[in-house]
Amino acid sequence: MVSFPKTSIDFVKRTRICLVFSGLAIAAAFGGVGLRNGLNPGIDFTGGIELQIRFEKSIGIGDVRSKLGVAGLPELSVQTIASEHGSEFLLKMKGAAGDVETSLDKVESALQAGFPEAPYEVRRTETVGPKVGRDLSRKGALAFIFANVGILIYLAFRFHWVFGLGAVVALIHDALITGGALLLGGFETNITTIAAILTVIGFSVNDTIVVYDRIRENMRKLRKDPMETIINKSVNETLSRTVLTSLTVFFVSATLYFFGGQAVKDFSFAMLVGVITGTYSSVFIASPILLVWKKRIAISGR
Repeated sequence: MVSFPKTSIDFVKRTRICLVFSGLAIAAAFGGVGLRNGLNPGIDFTGGIELQIRFEKSIGIGDVRSKLGVAGLPELSVQTIASEHGSEFLLKMKGAAGDVETSLDKVESALQAGFPEAPYEVRRTETVGPKVGRDLSRKGALAFIFANVGILIYLAFRFHWVFGLGAVVALIHDALITGGALLLGGFETNITTIAAILTVIGFSVNDTIVVYDRIRENMRKLRKDPMETIINKSVNETLSRTVLTSLTVFFVSATLYFFGGQAVKDFSFAMLVGVITGTYSSVFIASPILLVWKKRIAISGR
């Protein structure tokens, strides 16, 4: 078993620098929304057609885009999927669900005309209607809101309402940075990325609860010590557990990202960013909120 030496890092001293860094990261996330002219919703939310095709011969993705470009299909995107034999591609057509047969006919005509000597097979076709897309979008937003409200209620009941507030602020911080990284990385906002952000929230709150639990325990033992000392001591005592857990999740996510294929690319990318922000926020965002709360009580004399 790996053991870490005891540390005595002054985390509280670095709070202001970290708050500035977090502010810049969140500003960059909003900048990403502006650069992409919005949240870049995927077919799950806009409606459309997703088509997976495989050629028996090796075909370049540039050639596929070029041949399909002349078909006049709405918002067509082409992605490569790892394949042992031939070339496999994922075609996405946003907003094409209203006229499925016409859009599929255009794709087949363009492929047959562009690659007459390269047989292909359609391996999967999925269609999402506009109404279903709007419904999924609404449910995704509600899932995010309910998850945060549930965490706030649980932590307020389990610890103190300020602990819940600190955890929720940290979770919103993680969700904003992870979502911004997805947008800047060119990933779509779809059900998979919403699921990834909710998973990041679950990971982050678990780490925050471990730190909070140790802070509460030390608040009872070290009543006469200043809050800065209690927070630093608690974070240092849980640091080895935090590092080992985060590294485990990080390496698993990295393996999925590099070797898991296109289907889990956006999910694993969100987890890579989320595990870093979640670990960082539990130490530098959630804990300092308790310090601010303690100082306000001292000033008000309550």
